[in-house]
Order: sequence, then C-alpha cells, then structure tokens
Amino acid sequence: MSFITTYTKKYFDPLNGDESLLDIKDIAHALSLICRGNGHVQYFYSVAQHSLACAKEAKTRGYSKEVILGCLLHDGSEVYLSDVTRPIKKELTYYLEVEDVLQNVIWKHFIQRDLTKEETGGSEYFSFHLFPHLNAIFQPTISKSFSNF
Repeated sequence: MSFITTYTKKYFDPLNGDESLLDIKDIAHALSLICRGNGHVQYFYSVAQHSLACAKEAKTRGYSKEVILGCLLHDGSEVYLSDVTRPIKKELTYYLEVEDVLQNVIWKHFIQRDLTKEETGGSEYFSFHLFPHLNAIFQPTISKSFSNF
C-alpha cells in the first residue's frame, strides 16, 4: 500500500480513498497552496480561490446547498492526486477513473449523498461549462492573468 501524508498527518492512499480519513482541513490547506493553470499565470490564483468562486456563483444563482458544496469541493481530488494539464489528462484513462472515484468519495462524505449527473455534469462542468467566467470574479488583477484562457 502506498500513501501520502496529509497536512493533518493522516496517511491517505489515493488509490483506495478511505472516507474516514478525509479532513476538510487537509482539503482547504492543500487547495490554498495549489496554483490554477499549472502555475502559468501572472499572479498566484489558488484552486481554493477558484473553488470559492464556484460556490459563490452557485449560491448567487440559487442552486441547492448540495450543489453549492459540490462546487466548493469539485477539485477536492487534486489534494490527493495532484492535477494534470488538460491536453495530457484527457489521454490518461486510468487517472481519470481514479480521479472520478475519489471525487465521488469526497462528495459523498461531505454532502452525505452522491450528487446526480444532472447536479454535476462531471466535475469539470462546474468550472468550465456552468461558470466559464469564474476566473475574473474575485480580483481584477487576477482576471488579467486569465484573460487569454
């Protein structure tokens, strides 16, 4: 068994995600330190900032609490798996399967039920289809760095 040591000192095996080891502190801490766009931005913009923007937008649009929380946690698997740039990621079938399973474990743990396909549209749906403008929500300086996306 292989594992990573989380911020809260838990030993987590990303290939066999044990729901009992999930900790919102690990997710929040790690996402706050992971940069969007694989770091190719003018100003640091964390995955946590992006996730907060998704949740804020969902709340503004009147979505359910479950969808709002789903938006907040939609990149939660990146805490345990890291992320891969989009052109490569789509070719990594096994990675996508592992990511999907782990993301669903995270949603089920924190939302207390599975999200439906209609609610998620796939986790990328939250940030790229439902809310395509999210990179500009928080700070004008950040929106400049994402203007070419």
